[in-house]
Amino acid sequence: MRGDPAAEVVKAETVLQPLAREAKRYTVHSVGHAHIDVNWMWPWPETVAVTNDTFRTCTPSRTSA
Repeated sequence: MRGDPAAEVVKAETVLQPLAREAKRYTVHSVGHAHIDVNWMWPWPETVAVTNDTFRTCTPSRTSA
């Protein structure tokens, strides 16, 4: 990113302003994905730890409509 991030956001909002009315007619759905090989070259305790860490990281960011 070049320059001040806040200033870049303001520039982007200014450029996109003419599209605002049309864009608000749509809903965007984002779906996360994590691929965990549960037994690929990892001991079972590490597999459990990786799985728990992945879900713990993803869970707080999920919201429902």
